[in-house]
Amino acid sequence: GTSFALAWATTQKAVDTIIAGDEVRLCNTATEAPSATVDFDNANLGTIAAPLRFIGADSSGVPLTSGFYTLTGTSLPAATHLIILSANNSRMIFDRIRATAATASNLYQADGVMAVFRNSRFDNAGTYGSYSTSTGGLIRMFNCEIDTNTSGGIGLNAAGRGPYSLSGGSIHDNTGPGARIGESSENTGLWDVLVYGNTDGLWIDSSGTASGCTIYDNSANGLIIEAIGSDSGLGVVVNNSFSGNGAYGISDSTASEDVDLAIIDNNHYHNNTSGETSFAATPGDNNQTGDPLFTNVTAGSEDFTPLSGSPLIRNGINNGNIGAVAPLPGGGETSH
Repeated sequence: GTSFALAWATTQKAVDTIIAGDEVRLCNTATEAPSATVDFDNANLGTIAAPLRFIGADSSGVPLTSGFYTLTGTSLPAATHLIILSANNSRMIFDRIRATAATASNLYQADGVMAVFRNSRFDNAGTYGSYSTSTGGLIRMFNCEIDTNTSGGIGLNAAGRGPYSLSGGSIHDNTGPGARIGESSENTGLWDVLVYGNTDGLWIDSSGTASGCTIYDNSANGLIIEAIGSDSGLGVVVNNSFSGNGAYGISDSTASEDVDLAIIDNNHYHNNTSGETSFAATPGDNNQTGDPLFTNVTAGSEDFTPLSGSPLIRNGINNGNIGAVAPLPGGGETSH
């Protein structure tokens, strides 16, 4: 473990050996297929000042700028998670890691772990791409892809759990909800995420946030807001595009709850089968309608950049764009 020539053979060996502040280079000379769960349970906990780092690298140990280090669950027993985060109160950072084909969930948060995943992918799991049983901790994901999982992209098992925060990336083509997060957990949400081709797109708590997302062609609702009226937190649902979903663009999980507690404004709605929202009137005064004019919606080659004339362009907050879209042509301009 002290040089590339003396590298350990497995991620589990690295997890069991390192101490706070160490960085592990996971070299993608081959796909790693563990026969048991890789359990991040090291008693040498990472801290805020000295987190544990796991970085995908090339065959000489240089950090990757594209692609992943891949852990696959093809050798796991039935109903087994591929990665478990169980070191309570530990701080961990992961970069360019792919967890795929678990016989249960690819990533399972079992305790109050604070973990950051950057440029990573969770796909083709037997249940969820990522699943939380934790009432504490937080999973932050930046520019990650969560796709083609059997039970859903991100799941949780009880109220008060599901502490996720996602920025950028995509959640798509999952059987089940794209993401169900923050159920009675505050300060969770999604920013600038593409959510398409799932059953329900998103479930968020009334204290959660969905901002700047493109929520398209989910076979049921685009977004379900839970527990409005029962939480002290104020949900924020702004600057999103809800288009082509098989039920409502936004649905309230209980019709009697008080939508006035949430901030819902500056959204775009188009062609949602059951209507734009399940509310008596669509919330907000600055909404847009009409064909979003995405560049390409062909399955497998989606490009949600809006073409000229799209109602998404310059009609969002502060004259930015609505939805998670690419930078505008010409360079130097961002999507919001």
